[in-house]
Amino acid sequence: MVRGIRFWGRYTLETLAGGLIVALALLVLSGVGAGAGSLPLILAGLPYYMAMGSALSILMVCYSTHLLYIPLVLSMGSTRREAFAGFLLFRVGAVVLPLLLSLVLWLLLPGQAAQVGLSQLPAVALPLLFAATLGSLMGLAYRRLKMLGIVLIMLLAAAVGAGTSLVFLGEVTADTFSALFSAVDAALVPSLAVWAVLAAADLLTLHFSLRRREVRL
Repeated sequence: MVRGIRFWGRYTLETLAGGLIVALALLVLSGVGAGAGSLPLILAGLPYYMAMGSALSILMVCYSTHLLYIPLVLSMGSTRREAFAGFLLFRVGAVVLPLLLSLVLWLLLPGQAAQVGLSQLPAVALPLLFAATLGSLMGLAYRRLKMLGIVLIMLLAAAVGAGTSLVFLGEVTADTFSALFSAVDAALVPSLAVWAVLAAADLLTLHFSLRRREVRL
């Protein structure tokens, strides 16, 4: 059990590191050409960037977990119950840690932008929650229907490429993310309801998938 916690804990920290790297890259892009007086506003946008970067990292790790990580931990002697619990622990940690960092940063920063960010923290949690659930469902889909899994990952790659291009063109800023999450916050309750349905379907599918999975050494 201790080995499982160390294994999944490592991937949780690596996933967070991936989100931070994306966030810092976007922070640098958004700060190019900005004056010193804009620094608090730019820093207030860091949690938004971190949420999007962490969501992408979580989605990719959850997707590949079904293809690589779960077979690996089972072949190393972990039980299916330990694999199930470890995967859930990873997802909880990968969602909670970026939110805690965002909370601390917005509490430390002065200004209206940080106050707005604090009020939008539940909305910031949504892409992280959806990434953990949809990434797992995509991985399960790939195991059963490879073509569907390939199509989903191609759509994801196209969306990420389009978003990155907009950042380089200067079309996406911290204010853009703030406005986006304001729209998400307005539809928070129905969005959480949709996520709850998807999460329940994912957990049930994951449970039955693990029960039927063969252990290959």
